[in-house]
This record gives sequence, structure tokens and C-alpha cells, in this order.
Amino acid sequence: MSRKPNALLSLPTGGPLYTVASRPTRSHACTASTSLNASHRSGSLTPRRADLAQKCRHGSYFSGDSGLRRRPSLRSSREYTSATSGTANTRTPASTPLISTLQKSPLTLHPIHLNPLENTLRTLFLDVVEYIREKKLKEGVSSADLPQMELRFVGGWVRDKLLGVDSDDIDLGITDMGGQDFAKAIQEYLGVPGNLEKYGEIATRQKGPVSIHRVRANVQSSEHGGTYVASLFGRYIDIFTLRKAKRARKPSPKMTVGSAEEDAFRRDATINALFYNLRVSKVEDFTGKGIEDLKNRLIRTPSDPLQTLRADPVRILRLIRFGTERGYRLHDDTMRAMRYEKAADGIRDKGRIRYVSTEFDKILNGPNPRKALYFIDRLGLYSTLFTTDANGFLADTSSWPIAYDSLARLISPRVDDDKELKAVSRQVRGILIRNSLDTYYAWMITALAPWMVVPKHAVGGTFRRYPEGLPHPPWAVDVAKDSLYPTLRNLVVLSEVADRFRRVIEAKSSLLENRMGKTVDEIQEQVRLLVKSWGGNWRSCMIMAILQETMAGRDFEQVMREYDWFLQVYMR
Repeated sequence: MSRKPNALLSLPTGGPLYTVASRPTRSHACTASTSLNASHRSGSLTPRRADLAQKCRHGSYFSGDSGLRRRPSLRSSREYTSATSGTANTRTPASTPLISTLQKSPLTLHPIHLNPLENTLRTLFLDVVEYIREKKLKEGVSSADLPQMELRFVGGWVRDKLLGVDSDDIDLGITDMGGQDFAKAIQEYLGVPGNLEKYGEIATRQKGPVSIHRVRANVQSSEHGGTYVASLFGRYIDIFTLRKAKRARKPSPKMTVGSAEEDAFRRDATINALFYNLRVSKVEDFTGKGIEDLKNRLIRTPSDPLQTLRADPVRILRLIRFGTERGYRLHDDTMRAMRYEKAADGIRDKGRIRYVSTEFDKILNGPNPRKALYFIDRLGLYSTLFTTDANGFLADTSSWPIAYDSLARLISPRVDDDKELKAVSRQVRGILIRNSLDTYYAWMITALAPWMVVPKHAVGGTFRRYPEGLPHPPWAVDVAKDSLYPTLRNLVVLSEVADRFRRVIEAKSSLLENRMGKTVDEIQEQVRLLVKSWGGNWRSCMIMAILQETMAGRDFEQVMREYDWFLQVYMR
């Protein structure tokens, strides 16, 4: 149990809690940004952070009375230098270093051994190919006119099997035939009396006829175009035709059939461009880099990174997720392309928002959200991913690194934290973050922490029209609506957190300044009534209060002790 703090370092009341301003670039070249150096991570208030906190507290960090400015043009702010040409065709601040990750020892790859189900599926698919061939010959097509149809397991299944991990995600890529036609051929083949029984015990898993349905092509963000899903032996198998890369500026709904090599070079990463040929039972690495990159834990695009990312900007988030989930490095050329503004052009298109939201949810539910937010921050992607169409303003993210570092430290204390701080963090964490859902909400509100402090009617009032009589929601809610595909529950959490975290800070201050009552019973009753008034999401509100106090320059250890004391009073 931690002691009561000796002194209260509450947020000042003489100035605004928020500062929102335009950012000249998406990189951290701003002189007031907080760098992720040793002094920042130590939790102490260094002179640099003390100066930043002082300016933020008194509202003088940015010039002008409003604290808000219009979005600047980003088209002339960064450079993208092609690794092959060595020429700069846009502008990047030379002072901003690329993110580097420590090298790790190479991974050991394993030969692919099919389990009984996978082996049965392989046999079935090859039998269907032969069935199609015989059917064509009976129809009068000459054997010379029949191409050799190749079937391949592709993508994540191959990657995981090489790492010695079984995968339920089986994708079947085919050549010289449409995915729908092959799926129907499977249905037709297994409908012939006696064919299903050929597959022995595995066939008993087939309940009823083979069902096939189409997953509509995601025109804006799709790796496979039109995909057909077949239910076989109790598993769902994605079936699609291999394709060529899309070179057009805007995605086209028409699918262009391509060879296996062309399909490999259009994929998002070399480690996802590995194929397993069913006919010869061999791994195929058409890019020549997939195997080596998998060994070295390296993520890079098979072809020019800028073209790859522009073809599908959602890949930016997908590659960040791959890297943070598995502890892999992003190749310098790939990160350089991510920094280039045009790489993310179209990521906020209406047709892509759902897929951006899906990737971001996977990041927040993943093993290392902090590192993913760090990449988003340092690659300058925040103002692209988290903004609103209602106005032309950007939130100030100069202190955002403190927020995601503080939450990561609360969830998993650092090695150099003393025993008392670890005990305090464990007590606070045990009350505020009870399960995976609480963890998800904690990271969700942290992602939007810079928008939590923007007043509802900043600079001239509302820019989006709402029905008369309805209050304008917090800007964090507007940003979530425009940038993600939030559930109603997520919007409720964001709205309540943005509206109530200041009340949490005030309640904690009142307790520590002995303004709640004269007796212990009175104080406890007052604390419980206040927490009840914050609603069912009071834990998320308190987490945001902690983050906002640390973002304003307060010492993490002192803030944790204060909230630990408040929670002790509440839990008695």
C-alpha cells in the first residue's frame, strides 16, 4: 500500500488544459516535440519536459489566442528517395532519423509437413483438377489446348508452416481458371456418388453438401479480389485466382488474372508472398527474398514500396501490425515510403474506412500496441489516420508519446522501476484494467488522447451540423467516426471519457487537499458517490485522467501514487 502523497501537484487552473495546433510535417521535426530518449523514459521531469509542461500549462506553447490553426499543406513537406534511383522526388526533413530496431538472431525454418487434414485437402484439390481435365476432354477439347492448372497454398499458411506453426487460415490460389468455376467443380466432383468416401476418416467431418459463398471483392482494399469460400471437411477454404499488380492511380473493380510470379510481386510483404505448390509439394519464393526475410525477421515489400503502398494504403497499417505482433523489423526503404505523404493517399476513402478500422482493432488487441502507436507517431501518420472531416484542424501530438509510454508502463512496469512503484502500479492496474476488454479500451482512448482535450466548440463553434437541441459531441468522437468504423459501444466510451476525465482529476485533487469532509466515513461516502456519478466507464475515465496529467508534464510516479491513494479510499 502506498503512502499518501506529501504534496499535491495538481494541474493549474489559470490556463487551458489543451493546446491544439497545426503540425508543419508528419515527422517529429517540431522543436517542441518530446523525443523518446532516455530522460523521457525515465519518468523524471527533465528541464526539457519541465519547460514544455510550463508552456502547455499557461497556454503559451503556440502563438495565437485560439490554440488552433488550419491544417497546413503537406504536399511539400517530405521527401521520398527511391533506393534504386537515389533521387529525391519529394521532400523529407534530413534531421528526422529512421526508426531502427536491434538485430535479432535468425529464425530457424522448418520443412513443411502436411497434417492429415491438409494432406487430404491437397489430394482432393488435385483430384478435382484431374476431374476438370477429363471433363474437358470428353467435351472435345484436345489435350494440347488444356493448360497445366497449378494449385498453391499461399500467404500466411506457408509462412506459419515454415515457422513450425500450424495454421487454420488456408488460402488456395489457382491459375488458368476462375475461383468460382473451381469452387463449383469441387461441389460437382464431391456430388458424384462414391467420391466423398475416397477420403476416408477425414470425409466424416463433411456435414452435408459442400457449401460455397462469395466474399465480395473489396475494391478499395483487397489482397485477393473476388474470393470464394468453400466449406470442406469442417474448414473454410478461401479460393481465388492469382492476379497481377494494379498500376492504376485508383483501384479498379476488375480483376486481372496473372501468373504466380506476378501475384507474388503484387503482395504486401515478401514473407507473405511465399507459395506451396500442391503438385510438386515444394515451397516457391518468386521474389527471391521471402525465405531470407522470414529468417531475418524483416518486413519489406516485394516490389517498389511506394507503388505497393499506394495500390492499397491500408497496407501501411498492416505492415506495422505484422512488425509489432511478431517483433520483426521494417525495412528502411519501406519506412521511407511510409513517411511519404502520397503513400497514404486514399486511406481515408469511404470504401477503406472499415478495413482501416479492422487493422487498427487488431493492433489494439495485439501483443504490443505501444510499439505500433510509436511507429504511427514517428512515421508521421497520426494526422493522416486520426482527423475529422468537420474542420481543417489537427490535434497537438507533441506530448502523445508520453501518453502511450505511460499506459505501457502502467500495464507492464519497467525493469528500473523501484519496488514501491511496481507495487503501486500493480494495485492501480488491478482495479482499472481487469481483463482484455479493459485493456482494449485503455489503448483505444490512448490513441485518441490528443483529441480528448480539444474543446467542443473550439475556434468559432461547431463545423458539423447537428440536429437543433443536440449537443456537439467531443471531438474525439467525431474523429473516431470519420477515421475508423467504431461500434456504438466504442463511441459511448470515447464520449464519456472525453466529458468526464477532468472531473476525475478534480475529485482526486479534492481528496488530497482534504476538501471532501471531516470524517473518514464522510470522505469515503463522497468518493463513492463521485465514482458512481462517472458511470460504468469510470475506469477508462480515470486512465485518461492519469495520461492527461502525465502529458501535461507531471511525474509518472507521483501521479500513480495519488491515484493509488484515491482508489484505496474508494475500495475500503
